[in-house]
Amino acid sequence: MTQKNKKILFFSIVLAFIIITPIIVLYSIGLRIDFKNKRIVQPGLIFVKTSPKNAQIYINEKNIKKTDFLFGSAEINNLLPNRYKVKIAKEGFQVWEKNLEVKEGLATEVKDIILFPEILSLNVFSKNIENFFIPPSNKSKIILQEKEINEIKEKNTDLNNWTLKIFDLNTNIKTPFISKENISKKDIELTNLFFSPDSKKILMEIKEKVLTKKTTDKETFLTKYYIIETEKTPAFAVLVNYLNQNTTNIVFNPNDYQKILFLEDGKLKEIDLVKNLQPKILLENIISFTINNNNIYYLDSSGFTFKTDFSFSNTEKINDSNISLNKEAKYNIYVFNSFIFLKENDVLYLLNNEKKDFEKYFESVKNIIVSYDYKKLLLFNDSEIWIIYLEDKNDQPYKKKGDKVFITRLSQKIENASWISSSYIIFNSENEIKIAETDDRDKINIFDISKNDKDIKYNNPKVIFNNFDKKLYILNEKTLYQSQKIIQ
Repeated sequence: MTQKNKKILFFSIVLAFIIITPIIVLYSIGLRIDFKNKRIVQPGLIFVKTSPKNAQIYINEKNIKKTDFLFGSAEINNLLPNRYKVKIAKEGFQVWEKNLEVKEGLATEVKDIILFPEILSLNVFSKNIENFFIPPSNKSKIILQEKEINEIKEKNTDLNNWTLKIFDLNTNIKTPFISKENISKKDIELTNLFFSPDSKKILMEIKEKVLTKKTTDKETFLTKYYIIETEKTPAFAVLVNYLNQNTTNIVFNPNDYQKILFLEDGKLKEIDLVKNLQPKILLENIISFTINNNNIYYLDSSGFTFKTDFSFSNTEKINDSNISLNKEAKYNIYVFNSFIFLKENDVLYLLNNEKKDFEKYFESVKNIIVSYDYKKLLLFNDSEIWIIYLEDKNDQPYKKKGDKVFITRLSQKIENASWISSSYIIFNSENEIKIAETDDRDKINIFDISKNDKDIKYNNPKVIFNNFDKKLYILNEKTLYQSQKIIQ
């Protein structure tokens, strides 16, 4: 080797040392060189947690790693500040993907990823079902309203016979509970069930067909109420006197489940189910009321809303300016934490706590449902779904109390929507069932719940997610279907 070549080699090594040594030092203290932007940065990371576990993580379409089999979590480290396409996939499940921003020296977290089945496996749970109910505090049991099928159709056979049966998911045993004939020999229709908070009592709303001497095309019905005990099989229905078609806003007294509060002719009344005596009048000139944390919130005929306790000794006026009431409108009060809503038909108003006045919040709302953790509200109408945060959310995605998140807008009419977890909702529109997340970073992932049997045609099905067994129950054209677990 010539002297010249030796010098070239020596200086090349020195130059390489000068260049590489700072890079090694930077890496050793956790810094990286962003060659694109020509600067030194502290890398960030992405933390994900999935259900089911062992899901594959892709970053910008590159297969990186799987979430672990113990906690379903994983970290992708040493990411330069940038936006990354994150995809989570597992065989047999729908893909979750979102463009997420990684900031310098920070962790981007997605801790509530649920992968839903590509094909929803549906099994026939029960046939000839008119309706079904899942008690609010005992979700291991399903109450089925089953149509009685008579093999021999005699001339005087009542074709409107039905029976309530309780299916215990722990034992897989279906037990007759109470039948139509045990309630009345007349032509009656079950219209609703009201459960006590402990699900041990059911107030049954019945419409009884009334026969009149005059022939008319319009059928006449009387509304009657019966109380039954769920822990007694077979059950015995007791007619509750004084409750009728003029009764509205029926709720169990949260301090005594033997008592029921209701509205009738502008009076807030209470009836004792054991004594079954003349109802006690608690308040007069009442338009609507609700109960929250042992307090009664009510709207009276003057257009003011009030808050009182069950002693009725302490009453607080909520709004300073009275509401111009519409005599033809239906009013409902909703109270969630510090949020007080007033619904006039479909128009929703929110109390401004500073001004002490109700302000228009949504032009059209069909229903309001609080999440399992009582931190969010689900609002929907015929075409749109929104989420409202009831308190600050201090983990990602960060939210402030009162923030609104638009979920989706559909051309088909939204029939119903409900929560399946604190981060996911399920809704159905005519012949489709969908699940949507509430994380609005980038796009909102919405999953179509496709069924395994293509011969099943949804026709405005009733859909309920049961948090007990993590399965969907779908009533479609008098057949009740049960899905596999949709949350692992």
